[in-house]
Amino acid sequence: MEYNSKTRTIQNIKSNIDKGLIKFDHYLQREENQWNRKTKSLFIDTILRGYIINPIIVIKDNKILSIIDGIQRLSTIRDYINNQFALSKDMDILEYYDIDSEQMESFDLSEKKYRALPLSIQQMILETELRFYEITDYTDKEIRDNFARLNAGKPLTQKQLRKTVTTQQFQDAITDILSLPLMTPITKEERGMKKLITPTMKKGATDRDIIIQTLMLIESSNGNYELNSFTTNDINDFVNWYNINLNDDVISQLKVTINTLNEYIHYISLKPTTTPFMLYAAYKVIDSDTDITSFITNLKNFIENYKDNTNYLNIVQAGTTSPQSVKARLDYWNNMIK
Repeated sequence: MEYNSKTRTIQNIKSNIDKGLIKFDHYLQREENQWNRKTKSLFIDTILRGYIINPIIVIKDNKILSIIDGIQRLSTIRDYINNQFALSKDMDILEYYDIDSEQMESFDLSEKKYRALPLSIQQMILETELRFYEITDYTDKEIRDNFARLNAGKPLTQKQLRKTVTTQQFQDAITDILSLPLMTPITKEERGMKKLITPTMKKGATDRDIIIQTLMLIESSNGNYELNSFTTNDINDFVNWYNINLNDDVISQLKVTINTLNEYIHYISLKPTTTPFMLYAAYKVIDSDTDITSFITNLKNFIENYKDNTNYLNIVQAGTTSPQSVKARLDYWNNMIK
């Protein structure tokens, strides 16, 4: 793995983002908008006061830079310059040199969008330089190892850190599944609907764990893997196994299953602890060429009567990761498709 260090002005960064030369979708990175408004405001304030900013880490393929560390910083800069949010209401007064009056001025940054800033302050932002480390000649493992060490002291969740033990091929398969209509979060135009994946699940990487757990159930039922529990260690063990034993046929069939469900169901709400079992059951029905209409009827009844389903509620209330809970839910859904 090799890397080069260089500085780029924010104006140059913004231009490259607009041209699609800086990508925000590398599989290791968390989703955007992990920061709240206060944190974003403090970062913009950091830029304006000339404080130290950690370098941005990217991998470079041809002219394309894919961010592996720094997506919150760069997306905050992009969104602020695009007037997507205003700074917090409790910002400190900024002392700055005004190029028009040629003297020091004071400005209250509180609740100001980029367009409301004096031109001199806008220029301060655009002329700020950020350091980039551009990685080339790398392997997938080197990138994953590097990312894990960069984030060793940061509050990433176990679900988010799971990416560091997942190969590019497996991650691409998960991303492909999550791009299907039934698995994408609700858009503004779809408000009032419900889907299997919510924006919160996507933000916290719960959506990826749902796919991994579904594959655990499928591969176990096929006799290819010994399923134990859904604890962090057991999920990571499966990921390590599937990195080597990824089954393209199972991935393809799971995509067929999800698309078939989408044809029958346009409004669905399930708890994320139940979704893998539902997807598994649907997979088994479709894989066996059984008529799916009966399963769809049972699924709709399950959703409509969930609050009164004491048998199932007793299972999940006792925990959702233990071997006993996983087996009990698996038995429940296997009985549903008999």
